[in-house]
Amino acid sequence: MHADLGCTYRVQLSASFDLNEAAAITDYLADLGVTHIYLSPLLQAASGSDHGYDATDPTRVSNTLGGEEGLEAISKALRQQSMAAIIDIVPNHLAACAENPWWWDILHHGKNSVYADIFDIDWNPPDPELKNKLLLPLLGDHPGKVLASGELCLTEENGIPLFRYYEDRFPINEEGREMLSQGEAGIDPLLKVQFYRLAYWKIGPEQINYRRFFDIQTLAGIRTEDPQVFLATHAKLFEILHSAPIDGLRIDHPDGLRDPAKYFTDLRQATSNQWLLVEKILGPREMLPNSWPVDGTTGYDFLQRVGGLFISSKDEASISDFYADFTGNAMPYGALVRSKKRRVLTQAFAADIRRLVELLKTICDHVPLKVDYSRRLLHELLTEILANFPIYRTYVNPARGEITAQDREAIHQALESTRRRDQPFEEDLIKTLENILTAAGTRRPETDDFIARFQQLTGPVMAKGVEDTTFYSYNRLLALNDVGCDPARFGVSTQEFHQACLVAQREWPRGMLTTSTHDTKRSEDVRARIALLSEIPAQWAEQVRRWSSHNHSAWHGREPDRNAEYFFYQTLVGAWPIESKRMELHMQKACREAKDYTSWTAPDEAYEAKIKEFTHSVLADASFIKLLQSFVAPLVPLGWVNSLAQTLLKLTTPGVPDIYQGCEIWDNSLVDPDNRRPVNYQIRRKMLETLRSGMGVAEVMARADEGFPKLHTIHTSLAVRRRLPAAFAAGPQGAYRPLLVGGRKLAHVVAFCRGQSIAVIVPRLIHTVAGDWGDTTIDLGEGDWLSEFDLTAKQGVVKAAELFRHFPIALLTRSDP
Repeated sequence: MHADLGCTYRVQLSASFDLNEAAAITDYLADLGVTHIYLSPLLQAASGSDHGYDATDPTRVSNTLGGEEGLEAISKALRQQSMAAIIDIVPNHLAACAENPWWWDILHHGKNSVYADIFDIDWNPPDPELKNKLLLPLLGDHPGKVLASGELCLTEENGIPLFRYYEDRFPINEEGREMLSQGEAGIDPLLKVQFYRLAYWKIGPEQINYRRFFDIQTLAGIRTEDPQVFLATHAKLFEILHSAPIDGLRIDHPDGLRDPAKYFTDLRQATSNQWLLVEKILGPREMLPNSWPVDGTTGYDFLQRVGGLFISSKDEASISDFYADFTGNAMPYGALVRSKKRRVLTQAFAADIRRLVELLKTICDHVPLKVDYSRRLLHELLTEILANFPIYRTYVNPARGEITAQDREAIHQALESTRRRDQPFEEDLIKTLENILTAAGTRRPETDDFIARFQQLTGPVMAKGVEDTTFYSYNRLLALNDVGCDPARFGVSTQEFHQACLVAQREWPRGMLTTSTHDTKRSEDVRARIALLSEIPAQWAEQVRRWSSHNHSAWHGREPDRNAEYFFYQTLVGAWPIESKRMELHMQKACREAKDYTSWTAPDEAYEAKIKEFTHSVLADASFIKLLQSFVAPLVPLGWVNSLAQTLLKLTTPGVPDIYQGCEIWDNSLVDPDNRRPVNYQIRRKMLETLRSGMGVAEVMARADEGFPKLHTIHTSLAVRRRLPAAFAAGPQGAYRPLLVGGRKLAHVVAFCRGQSIAVIVPRLIHTVAGDWGDTTIDLGEGDWLSEFDLTAKQGVVKAAELFRHFPIALLTRSDP
């Protein structure tokens, strides 16, 4: 590696913050204690992209991000600071647009294109009109209306004829050009001979014949399992790894790959000792397959368990009862998940299910005793199983005979839930499908393909049905509604947290630890403050009723949406102060994602206007703002304590910590695009300079509202990591050991040692402690200890009240390890 792996710092590259801008902050990051800058995708993406996950050309560095010169600039800056980079790569898909030369060639030459095998396209779908054609559902209306309006027209670029539809361009194949040369210039006849069919965007989910990233029609899945495709899409990446100081790769959406295990093996062989991390979301009790040659996940499993520490599990019933009473939403979380997954299956993935139905029908026709099941029945069964699937995906591979106990259990759970349906399916049909999914039946090409495609679909269905729908509809406690979390799991005990850390140290000591990412629904600091509500259910319920009564007129005589209103109040508590415009945009996105009354594909303008007017009216009401501030004000410093505690745990538990851009001080960002707003590094530079100039802990706390305590926590902890690297290493030197906590409030303390020289103690459920630690103590063991945050000496059994007197969390180093 080019640099010791201590801490990463994620930045979102864009036209306004390119590789040159990233290079300019490397000195600041080095001073903060960061060892690796963690970059969003580098390769050429679609025009206007602000994220880079829509690559149009995997053979070159993005011109928008600075191109080769920008890459050289950041490489030089990193070497000067003895740092390196981690980069985000996207092996699952490419942008399906005219800017992608490979896609353009396929539109021009059809299945005879030299690039046809790169994309996962079904050239022989059930619809005979699409045989050897690619469906492009990009039109804003029916084709006839689009043609009649003149929106789709013939044009030329550099003497080459093509179709233009607003900003989209489409090639004309050789047959079409011959027709043009003979004077047959009608657009409709020309369209009919192309290797693609332009269609109304609304039919896409039902008829599209290429695999997508989730349900995004402009992101086409690629066949990375093919060695030639792997090489074609990764050659530039390997070139960059050879020339630039890059130590690791984040693999985006590995669950979309046909064969993730093979991909990771191929990637490991090609990249040698690179740090490999997978963006894998684990379900409850699910473990990352230890056969994968990777170093761990990108940290959503840590985000879930560390956040759960600050949720009061004893008050779950009170929070749940009030949520049901106020909103009228009494549906259990699991039932709501199944309902939402069925909805997205119908609205977004109908074509994917239809493809599975055709494969399953073929398989059923070839079983030893031929069975007759209608396509309708098979479609119904698959929809039910996909809705009941408990995790993102399994990794069964019939060719290699691979199936784990975890895979079997997930399939078993889905089938058992399906068996309990009110109108049961034939048991023989369920057993047939069980044999197929567990690779227990006769191997045929159709069964292998069915297993692979089923597994590639369960993940997108879970992501769209849960993350992008249920998380905005089930609003019991928003601190639980984030990527990697299970909103049905109300809190994590200290014992569970310790056990998870012991497993991480043993199995994945180099996995990433994160608390905010570009994909989280709300920042770590927003969640930390909302978590406090779990400790004060009665006070919270009273406050919401008071606010709702006060704001009744803001609905302007229309029927209130109490679920959206409840979401609104929690968001205000977590993100306050927040500008009205930001909140209006967030509420629009949240309501569209929930898909209860409006959505991205079918927006209800009247409903959205109602929500916007309510939001605007409430935030323009000075008397409400006064009520809000009086409630939020005492929660702010307690939220800071929660934030500092989870930050220190991230920096010291087994794994490699990651800081999301700007989150080294307080950050109240909400979901994308809110969390992609520009970061003011000038302010952060000045704060770090002030801190490093000898700022004492009393002044740090006196300027808490500026974010100095969080900056102090990060800077000091990373300095300790650099000074005592062995204590954070894998193996016995960095062993994780819970410390003995005593006293009446022992459940409010998380305490552990790393190796022999580091002790970490943080509070939890701080609102309940109410500043009274009483007889609570922590046994540090033998030796003389220095509290790094306030520079006080400690020995033996220490009182919690004394330990947290000057600073609310503690990191101690032993002077005689």
